[in-house]
Amino acid sequence: MDPAIVAQLRTWALDAIAQGLESVATNWSKLNVDGLCLRKKTLASLQMEYRELWEGLPDCSAEDIERLLRRYARGIRLDDQRVTVSHSHFLEARLRLTRSNRTSAASFRIKPADDTWEWLQPVFRGAGSLVRSFTIPSALYVVSHRSLGALYPIITEAFRDELCEIKVQETLINPSGHVRLLPLIAAHSRWLAHARAEATPALGDDSVTLDLATHEGDDADFWS
Repeated sequence: MDPAIVAQLRTWALDAIAQGLESVATNWSKLNVDGLCLRKKTLASLQMEYRELWEGLPDCSAEDIERLLRRYARGIRLDDQRVTVSHSHFLEARLRLTRSNRTSAASFRIKPADDTWEWLQPVFRGAGSLVRSFTIPSALYVVSHRSLGALYPIITEAFRDELCEIKVQETLINPSGHVRLLPLIAAHSRWLAHARAEATPALGDDSVTLDLATHEGDDADFWS
């Protein structure tokens, strides 16, 4: 087949997947963050759509994957410069967080009994860890992928181990030690591209399901 045609088909496929991921993320947010009822949309059906989209991903670069994941984040309205009331309330209600006012920014401290705390703990507690917190958008990014990825996880223990590496952490955090959304997406994209290139069982084999039925503020933090 003509290489130009192959390239065009690949572009169309990536565009379709990007649109699909944004739609899945939007519907997940409506169901879980906003607590809305959607006709013919359930967490189970969204998990199926999410799996089908990732299984249909053609060969592509880390940059291609990063564009897909940014579209996904846009579907949940994730932005480190703007944290919505619904995002904050979701973390408080569903992840059983308590409010902390140690900084001028709105922030949260995880109760140890929470599953997400247990799962992220190695990132905070590793020897020499530079990470003090996740911003609320970056925390929601992790939570949403773990929820939707029950059938095809792309946020896995192998990726969490990557986040424990000091050299990786240096690219993720701001001077205060907060993991930001866009650097997290970039690191996730690179890791996914490498895992696909190596054809390792790192994708789709580390299934973790979260039981998630379902203020405006600058730089809100999800604290360790």
